Amino acid sequence: MNTLNDDNDLDKIVCVVGMGAVLPGAKDVSDFWENIRLEKKKFAPISENRWNRGATYHPNRNEQDKTYTLNAAEVSEEILSYIADKNRLNRDEFANLEIMAIEAVEQALLNVNFSQDEFKRSMVLGLINPDVPFFQHHFVSMRDDLIQELFRQFPNLIDNKEVQKSVNKVLDEVYKDTIYAPIEGIKQSLTSVIRTKILQTLARRFNFSQENFFVDSACASSLTAIEISVQKLLLKETDLVITGGLEDNLSPPSFVVFSKVKALAEDYCLPFERASEGLTQGEGVAIFALQRLSDALKFKNRIYGIISGMGAASDGKSTSLFQPSIAGQLRAYDQAYKFSTSNRVDYLESHATGTPIGDSVELISLTTFFKELKIPIGSVKALVGHTKATAGAASLLKALLIIQNRIIPPSSYIKDVNHPTKLDPLFINKDLMVLDKRPTPLRVGISSFGFGGINYHIVVDEFKEKAEYPVFPIHINKKIVVVSEHEILMDRLESESLTKLYTQYKILPSTKSKIDKTQILAVLLVNDLISKMGITLEQLDKNKVAVISSSTSGLDKIVEVGKRISLSSCVTYLERKDSLSEIEKKIKIAAIKLKETFSSITEDSGHGILNNVIAGRICNTFDFKGKNFNVDLDLSSFLCAVSVAKRELYFNPDQMIIIVGIDEEVDIENKKLDRKGARGIILTTHEFALEYELPILKTVGKVSHYGH
Repeated sequence: MNTLNDDNDLDKIVCVVGMGAVLPGAKDVSDFWENIRLEKKKFAPISENRWNRGATYHPNRNEQDKTYTLNAAEVSEEILSYIADKNRLNRDEFANLEIMAIEAVEQALLNVNFSQDEFKRSMVLGLINPDVPFFQHHFVSMRDDLIQELFRQFPNLIDNKEVQKSVNKVLDEVYKDTIYAPIEGIKQSLTSVIRTKILQTLARRFNFSQENFFVDSACASSLTAIEISVQKLLLKETDLVITGGLEDNLSPPSFVVFSKVKALAEDYCLPFERASEGLTQGEGVAIFALQRLSDALKFKNRIYGIISGMGAASDGKSTSLFQPSIAGQLRAYDQAYKFSTSNRVDYLESHATGTPIGDSVELISLTTFFKELKIPIGSVKALVGHTKATAGAASLLKALLIIQNRIIPPSSYIKDVNHPTKLDPLFINKDLMVLDKRPTPLRVGISSFGFGGINYHIVVDEFKEKAEYPVFPIHINKKIVVVSEHEILMDRLESESLTKLYTQYKILPSTKSKIDKTQILAVLLVNDLISKMGITLEQLDKNKVAVISSSTSGLDKIVEVGKRISLSSCVTYLERKDSLSEIEKKIKIAAIKLKETFSSITEDSGHGILNNVIAGRICNTFDFKGKNFNVDLDLSSFLCAVSVAKRELYFNPDQMIIIVGIDEEVDIENKKLDRKGARGIILTTHEFALEYELPILKTVGKVSHYGH
């Protein structure tokens, strides 16, 4: 282990100098800590000003396109209004997610000192899919489909204007009944399908003019963002990074997708408790300001903690992209503690969502890795739910507050631990624990695992002036090379010669119709990329292969899922009416017919709505066990992914990284992104290429792309 022993090492260590949060029941970090300390749960049925419960809810768990629970942990309208007023934000001009993000960044930067003129500033944030804009876009775009279907079913309808007027009237009523907003009031633009408007808003407001982008590793997104931020700082590409997670997706599709895999708790989640049925969704934003320790000390900033370990690994080939893996979690722990003198920690903030299988697997991996160490464990999801893209950031926030306050809040709800064997020596503290002062730093480990088979673990230490901290080795002198490159078009999916390949990779016809086509295209592309290197899969060390995908938000499958649920809501609304006009009866018939043209919502189609599963499916298909995630920087996403991969190789040179970019074009007229195909390259270090006798096509120089 390299340790801090002189002033020259101060710029080789990254620390947290600012924190901000807007989470269920908490307008700021102070509220959040108070809720945790007093165990205030923030679960309730989805509020009526969010969306209509009747349109999407059904108690039968097997009912198509419906959710069997409405419980969630929301950021209340009261908190959102308070924040909007405080920051002078017009609620009609800013989405909820923007309002929460602005406030959290404001909090994180409030007491951070730095040179305004000299400091380079950037943002790396975790985000999956936003809420209202997505559902609005799918609902509105479904209208034209429904009108066309109506004329197909009833060709005698000849008054096009009158039919459109009737359909608009019904859909306006359905939309107001579902979302409580008039459909004609929705501003349709590319911001409905492109997420980076949030980055633009934050960059302008806080003067972050450097590289700013989103990463998506599903529920591990915020820890992925934090790891990349640490790398950027250590390579001195930037001087201050805003990082963390953003999440506000409590829309009907999110409930329905989780319900179809029976992952939701009917009441509310109880992490590690045997009686827990599943997770409860949450939302919110947790943000951190990161600096090198040298700058933090120079500008006399408060240091909340030192990031002393980072580890990530994919599950590789497994039965399901929803199914957690003990081996994958263990690989992440191994990497996170490999530069530390021991695995000793004072507390473990677990991923633990309340799903029986997930919690059981995590307990096994924890007891296996930490062995005889007596460590308290817990999960903030017991209070604020599973905040998905913000989950890791919310856990890190709790960890840093534990260090600052030297208190471990209790998990008094536990009655019977969900574990097939004994939990000892790990334990769940049911009473508040006070941590005594000591000369060595406190240490907390944080886990966050994502759908798509990705596992992250980060270690944070208390800051003490004379303490020793791990220093991450940097191989900045490594030459990065391209060992394979290839492009394919979308029409490749229809090739008759692919039948054997589909069978080889177990992409069955029933599965193929439910997976987003970008995922299948990516698998075919990677197969070609490997073949072009002149080696077989068996010759690859699967532990040394990572995958980064790049795509803008709004995959086709999420549009299909959104439209199907919207049509289902339309049918439900019409069925609840006492009587229907003749045109309403026809609209109902057309809606039922059109709904069935979209594949039913299953585990496969559920994965299809997540951008990160492009990379996750590649790892699952080819049994790759390096990290995987998605990068989003609009139409510069591919170049941004190359930049991220190059940076990763400076820290972990003994690997190869497959980059798959979905080629996208903006369709202004139809306000959507057209996906034309995919391109890919494989990067590694010159030494790795020589060792494995890989072809060297070119050397990677400086990667230039725009940022927000």
